[in-house]
Amino acid sequence: AVFAEFRMWFFWDLKTVERELEIFRGLSPSNTEDFGSFIQCFWNKEKFHEANELCKEYFYSDVTSPFKWALLALSYIYSGKADSSLNTIRSGLRLFPDDKFLIKHSIDIFIETGLYEEALKLVGKLAEGDYNEDDPDYLSKACIVYYKTANEKEANRLLQRLLYINKNVEVSDVYVNVAQTYVAIDDHENALLYLEKAYACHEPAMIAVDYDFYWRKLHGNPRFENLVAKVERSIRSNN
Repeated sequence: AVFAEFRMWFFWDLKTVERELEIFRGLSPSNTEDFGSFIQCFWNKEKFHEANELCKEYFYSDVTSPFKWALLALSYIYSGKADSSLNTIRSGLRLFPDDKFLIKHSIDIFIETGLYEEALKLVGKLAEGDYNEDDPDYLSKACIVYYKTANEKEANRLLQRLLYINKNVEVSDVYVNVAQTYVAIDDHENALLYLEKAYACHEPAMIAVDYDFYWRKLHGNPRFENLVAKVERSIRSNN
């Protein structure tokens, strides 16, 4: 399972990941505990129904894991089932109100569904705790939420911090984080610039550029579609 995740994120080798899942199921057909390592592969191949079914199998093996609640909610959102996603994430938050992983992905889902006030409460919860404000993923989400809730001063402060980290700290996926922030504030030129940098650096998160909801506003843009085509060619060359 660990090998499969490594091959997927850093080599974009989805064929090997699917083969590893077949081997895994053959060796331990009753063990669903490591299915989480494979679900992202189905998302990356845009097999959202298969991912959702695998995710439900994974989830119901142990409903006491906040990670599984977050993954199931994301699986529903990618399958176009927004109501199921919201019901799942809200139930998860009631059970695990302080889990940082669950909170971060709840913010994603609230952003996607336009529930920015609910997202703002969670951003505030992370900010009040011991969460690292230098985490580019957090900075990006928080910046988007503040912008969407008309707090441009705080949004700009966090964007400047994110840009500083981008220039001075070596962090995985930071170009993608900057790009998704610019998309949300409707600065598509800078969003495309940073996505192109992310592709040039082979940032792992670029594997999801074709389907991730953060990039929906760029669909149809020639530069974006050219970038998607480049990623798809890179994936095919590794498969």
